[in-house]
Amino acid sequence: MSASELVERMSTGTPSYFLPRAKSGTYAEVKSLVDLGYATVAEDRSTGRGRAVYTLTDQGREAFQEWLTEPIDGTLRLIYPDLLKIAFGHELTKSELRRRLAELTEVMGRGGPHPEWLRGQYAFPERSHYTIAITLLFTRLGRTIAEWAEEVDGEVATWRTTKLSPAAVEARERWLAAAVEALPS
Repeated sequence: MSASELVERMSTGTPSYFLPRAKSGTYAEVKSLVDLGYATVAEDRSTGRGRAVYTLTDQGREAFQEWLTEPIDGTLRLIYPDLLKIAFGHELTKSELRRRLAELTEVMGRGGPHPEWLRGQYAFPERSHYTIAITLLFTRLGRTIAEWAEEVDGEVATWRTTKLSPAAVEARERWLAAAVEALPS
């Protein structure tokens, strides 16, 4: 597969939701795989114009299998810029923050990340059965984020401003503790 084909598949397929990166980063990563002996590169002139085609080596397959079988550490990491806007809500006015929360509720309440997945259009057709499972995860996650944004908006509605006093912060901490306590285990 050429680097551009890999970049296209990585930027539109399921991997982009778990490990988003700039296209330039993917190109650099492919080259580092060659440097590590995990892939080889050959020039393909069958398309008229020369292009580099990368192939995974046995050593690369072994390293990939080793990585796949490492224990899962359970650390959830989200790279989600829209949530970062909420995290910096203290820099917004109350009405701006509530508007962002309403947008998040509306957008995420629609469900899955990619409507084309629900129509059977996958970047990696050979892994569509996994993409279907991932679609379920993202649909549930989207709805959970929408519910969360709606709940937080209800709390923000009670604030006079996004700049809270220490006493108000203590009250919010009590609200958080009660909300966490109410979660099903």
